[in-house]
Amino acid sequence: MGFWEDLKDAFKTKSQRDEERAEEMRKALEAEKEVTKKLEELEKQYQDYLNSQKEEVNLDELFPPTLGLEKIQFTSETDQSITDRATAEIDFEKAEDVKGVEGKYSSKIGGVEKDMFSATEDKHKKDDELDALFSDKREKQKNASVKNGMARGSVLVSLLEDINQDEMKTAQEVEDSYISTISQLNDEMDRLSAERENALNELDLKYATELKEKIAELKEDRDAVVAKYTKYNNNVDEKEVKYQKDRQEDIAKYLEDQRKEEVRKAEEQRAYEEKYGYSGEKLKNYSERYNLAYDFYMSLSAEIAADALAASPNMKFYLGNYYDKLMEELKNREGYENHTRKYYG
Repeated sequence: MGFWEDLKDAFKTKSQRDEERAEEMRKALEAEKEVTKKLEELEKQYQDYLNSQKEEVNLDELFPPTLGLEKIQFTSETDQSITDRATAEIDFEKAEDVKGVEGKYSSKIGGVEKDMFSATEDKHKKDDELDALFSDKREKQKNASVKNGMARGSVLVSLLEDINQDEMKTAQEVEDSYISTISQLNDEMDRLSAERENALNELDLKYATELKEKIAELKEDRDAVVAKYTKYNNNVDEKEVKYQKDRQEDIAKYLEDQRKEEVRKAEEQRAYEEKYGYSGEKLKNYSERYNLAYDFYMSLSAEIAADALAASPNMKFYLGNYYDKLMEELKNREGYENHTRKYYG
């Protein structure tokens, strides 16, 4: 201020001076917003730089997401499938045995049928032979009677009757023998048929039991495999659950150790910077911040600059160690201005 301004100011009331000061402070804090935006951008640039310097930690490499154990994939065979498979196997074996039984009795029954056919053929042959034999006897008897002059006598009739009776008797004997043979062969046929039926029934019972046992065996094998694989898969699940719990705990501990290490390093860095100041990229970045803030607060009147800096909600954060330096500069400036003002007064 010049002499006349100081003189005018001397005649202002305290209320006027306070009101003017408050208005200046309001304008200063409003203007400070533009500076804060630039400081915010510098802070972002510095944080981007710090992030680029950080070593990227791949937690999945340090702590694999999974144990890598694979479950056994399987599809359990159904009861119906087991029944069908066992039935097919048993039916094949049974068919072979049935074929054997049928073959055995077919041969025997065929032999009996052949014997029956032979007996019938033999009877027909004997019937023809008897017919020819007794026809010849009758013819000879007639010829003999004619020769002896008895062609029309009762003696011829009696002789022919005897031949007929003899023929009938012989024919009956042949018939009886045939009937007896056929009866025996029928009995043999019935016996063989019964044996065949019994053999087939026994096969039915045998293979019905075997089928039941086979199904039970296959189900037991199936259940054993299912139990084995289920136990293995459950064990995999249990190991994975435990691993995930341990992994989360290990990651949490690792991150906490990293955080503590970062805090320790930050404290060491802070102590170092308080003693020796900033360096490198941080020195460059914070120097730019300081210069921005310095130019702004130096543009304010000396009597409010230090208070405006103190009233700022952000400057202490953005300026770091340079905050106190700027505050000292502003207070020194304010003291000089006050001293000069007193000199004028």
